[in-house]
Amino acid sequence: MAVLSDYYAILGIERNALSAEIKKAFRKKAKLLHPDTVNGSRESDEEIKLLLLAYSILSDPGKRSDYDRTLRKISDSDFNYRDFLKNRKSDPYSQSKLIFHDLLHNHEEEALILFEELVYRKNYSLEDYMDREDFMDCAFLLAEEYERKNEYEQAFLLLKKITVFEKKKPYFKHFMQEVSDRFKNITCNKMSKKLHPSDQMSYLNELRKLDLSKKLNEAVIKKMNQIYAKM
Repeated sequence: MAVLSDYYAILGIERNALSAEIKKAFRKKAKLLHPDTVNGSRESDEEIKLLLLAYSILSDPGKRSDYDRTLRKISDSDFNYRDFLKNRKSDPYSQSKLIFHDLLHNHEEEALILFEELVYRKNYSLEDYMDREDFMDCAFLLAEEYERKNEYEQAFLLLKKITVFEKKKPYFKHFMQEVSDRFKNITCNKMSKKLHPSDQMSYLNELRKLDLSKKLNEAVIKKMNQIYAKM
């Protein structure tokens, strides 16, 4: 079998990755390359085809075994993109790329640590050092990680930024429904377990003002009424 590409690099995983890690990486990348989130172009179509090919090979034990044997015959490049970005600590553009790279390559914790260091120590805004589409994708992945870590306020702020960008010029399109669902789950459910009711009300009110959808507004108003009743 002729090896034209490093399928592990395409999926952003290590060569000893388990099948569950392969599937997770594929879903994450497929979401970013979905036709609803990227402008239809020959380049994006080729990326999707290559991603599907990489997944079809690595998710099949027999094909993966054959591929690994062939891959071992090819000498690896000395260039390591992640190390290159990590060594450019004084360049905020490279550090922003490193955050995005790590989110896509199973280094989520390192991405969050770097993001927080930049924000709190250098008066840094991620959107200032990335193009609009990359920022929105990166911010969504960061919000996912913060939600996973039960840091709902941070997740909310990132989702809010995405929404503001989306209202100015649509990019996420149908994926905004997922943004809306995450907003609802965070503000109407998860925050009640962590925040004081008055603080939760502040976030609910912010979400209502964003006016994402009639359905979401109704859920927010219902939750606000429930909190008012308890208070």
